[in-house]
Amino acid sequence: SLKPHLDRLAYCFKITLNHENKVIKEELFEGIINSKRRFNYDEVDEILVQKPDLKELSWLYELFEITKNLRKMRLKNAFEFRTEELRMNLDENLSLKSTVFEKDTPSHNLIEDCMLLANKAAAKLIDIGIFRNHLSADARKIDKLLNELRELGIDVNFKPNLPELIRDIQALADELNLRAEVDKLIIKAQKKAEYSSVNAGHFGLGFDKYSHFT
Repeated sequence: SLKPHLDRLAYCFKITLNHENKVIKEELFEGIINSKRRFNYDEVDEILVQKPDLKELSWLYELFEITKNLRKMRLKNAFEFRTEELRMNLDENLSLKSTVFEKDTPSHNLIEDCMLLANKAAAKLIDIGIFRNHLSADARKIDKLLNELRELGIDVNFKPNLPELIRDIQALADELNLRAEVDKLIIKAQKKAEYSSVNAGHFGLGFDKYSHFT
């Protein structure tokens, strides 16, 4: 794990983007990371919102804008689901102090899109390896999903273009304030992602090749 002021060996990707946020160069190398401070998500969210005028943080603001654009481009062919993760807070004796449901925040999104960029770059380097594959849902499950949604008052006509269909469903779910519940049904209707030595693409992320480097 990264600890402030301690050297940590790492494999690193240096990824160069052009002004249109398209990847033009990817370099993988061994490196040493020396962290100056450990931040939690809440602290980074506060920085991204308040944007204190500190020279040391100027790179973070630029990176945040880049990842927002990358996310916007990615979601043209991928999906964004509203999910909640349970975070458990422990005291100094490692006893459970409290629990809270975490939602996606700007800091989560920034890190996620950097990780996706590195994972996608890693997948390009291998023909046989550990790929994370996610296949498109089959027609029967989609038909069942549409029937379940009609019972919730969400009536959507079938489209062969599944990404468009899911976005139509999510738009209606937003109007009814049922997005989180509907997203769970959509996830349930899809096939589970699997690891394989043979690449089959990642439907949910909209990637031709995807691996887990980070």
